[in-house]
Amino acid sequence: MKQKLGEEYLNRTKSILKTKLNGKNTIKAINTYATAVLTYSFGIVKWTPTDLENLQTKMRMLFTRCRFHHPCAAKGSLNLPRQMGGRGLIDIT
Repeated sequence: MKQKLGEEYLNRTKSILKTKLNGKNTIKAINTYATAVLTYSFGIVKWTPTDLENLQTKMRMLFTRCRFHHPCAAKGSLNLPRQMGGRGLIDIT
């Protein structure tokens, strides 16, 4: 079940990144459409911190492939609020 949920999360994120929206709208779409898959499962499926970190790593690799995030950029800059200089992505851990 973890694998199916992770694949669905990444597929939804990939479909959003293909739309080439601007940064704010892309993050807003990921937070509402893709992250909902994982948040609904948090009370049912036992996620280990390692599983969630692996998903975030795949997410960053996907962002790099779609030219949304540079690989040498700080890891936490995606999850910081926009007011603090980050992107505003919901942290799944």
